[in-house]
Amino acid sequence: MYDVDDISCIYRIVNIRSEKSYIGNTKNLRTRLAEHFYTLKNGKHYNSALQTDFDAGDEFRIEILAALKKSDNRKKRNALEAYFVMLYNTLDEGYNMVYTYQDATHTIEAIKENIEYISLCLRKTEIEWNKV
Repeated sequence: MYDVDDISCIYRIVNIRSEKSYIGNTKNLRTRLAEHFYTLKNGKHYNSALQTDFDAGDEFRIEILAALKKSDNRKKRNALEAYFVMLYNTLDEGYNMVYTYQDATHTIEAIKENIEYISLCLRKTEIEWNKV
């Protein structure tokens, strides 16, 4: 469905009609998107809201929020994913169902602990800080 590279990244699946989105991270984008869309096509995606919109015929686009190294530490990648979940407010206004961490307090702590890594990734991908 989507022709993407085999990259490690933080990605965003965006509903074109509603602009609701899902944030995820993966070491292999091609495989991860194939998993998402295979389960959606078969009506078995774990995210019922995403499944409902897909079943209704909504279309989606894929955005790469940050390209990563496959060797990047999982804790750091998770903190960067959590940063984007908070930035795009995908818990309240999107498809993400839970924080990567226990709750908002732990999520903020993880982001603070990994701020140097997050800052480096944001500078690399030229994300604008004023979005925060």
